[in-house]
Amino acid sequence: MADQLSQDQIQEFRDAFSLFDADGSGTISVEELGEVLRSVGQNCSDDEIKGLLTEADMDDDGVIDFPEFLTLVVEKMERSDNDVDMRDTFQFYDINGTGLITPSNLQYAMGKLGLRMTAEEADEMIREADLDGDGKISFDEFRKMMVVN
Repeated sequence: MADQLSQDQIQEFRDAFSLFDADGSGTISVEELGEVLRSVGQNCSDDEIKGLLTEADMDDDGVIDFPEFLTLVVEKMERSDNDVDMRDTFQFYDINGTGLITPSNLQYAMGKLGLRMTAEEADEMIREADLDGDGKISFDEFRKMMVVN
């Protein structure tokens, strides 16, 4: 997706990178990342900050350069877009807006799609995705099921 960004978007990300790169070295260190995150109200532990840096640091040099920063930001944007799409799909099945998909919700939603489903079939589909055994699918269970499939 990084290759699909406009020059204006890349410049915006370069400006943001400069805010993180407090010492102007062209890289973001663990300390700089921690300072910026804390300044915007993110109370991350040192381990969480190191984990973020490690996730982005593709060449394992202990810092994030601009290409690594750009890749990380784009990946986070894509994940966010996917979560929005997934949440919209989940809400289609969560007929009552309870945050849970029940077998009757699933049966009704499938009917709206023109697919007939028996109560037994709906129960079986719910059981397959129901990780906590409560007979319903939460958004987290739905997301895990969708990512696996």
